[in-house]
Amino acid sequence: MQFLKIFLSIFVIALTTSVARAEVKVYTIDPSHTNILWFGSHFGFSYSVGQFMDFEGKIEFDEANPANSYVEVVIQADSVMTGLDNFDEKLRSDVFFDANAHPTIRFTSKEMVIQGKDRGEIVGDLTLKGVTRPVILKTVLNKAGINPYNEKETLGFRAETVLRRADFNMDNMVDKGIAPIVPILIEMEAIFDEEATRAYHQTEFDASQPIDLSAISDAN
Repeated sequence: MQFLKIFLSIFVIALTTSVARAEVKVYTIDPSHTNILWFGSHFGFSYSVGQFMDFEGKIEFDEANPANSYVEVVIQADSVMTGLDNFDEKLRSDVFFDANAHPTIRFTSKEMVIQGKDRGEIVGDLTLKGVTRPVILKTVLNKAGINPYNEKETLGFRAETVLRRADFNMDNMVDKGIAPIVPILIEMEAIFDEEATRAYHQTEFDASQPIDLSAISDAN
């Protein structure tokens, strides 16, 4: 009888987990319709504008509970571009991004704070030039629906934050008034990825994944 009780408890836990995961869809960031822009003050006279051209990422979107969603983005540091070749080379050097020693910039979400029907904050860790710091992306859902061109499910977001260069060991000329604070603007589209979603859900009944039996132990 005791064995049957434990078996049923494990079954319920597994079933509940499966139902929850069934709501998750994986979306792949569309680089053709995504812009990651930064703005750097030039002594206060104007702002230089740059962007990154090479990146990839995904959104694990929980339709039933968006707060459980997850975002990951990886940017190639040497893809920074301003349209000025000499400036771009300097940005890639160890004076700024040090792209040879730190080739990638990575953001991984830790928490989703829903603040309304179409807005919220994505709280996560940004790793830049070997330094990891917490970052909050203020985010707006522009639109969710079928793209009329490719007929695929698409999510569109706008996200903003500000970074202190000194926090990431990039304080060159900050004391002279060169971009101590760098605003970041992201316009992003992500397309439903059926294959990635299938792979995500294939882990549902993976026997190698531990099941939390604390609730069963407590009940006994």
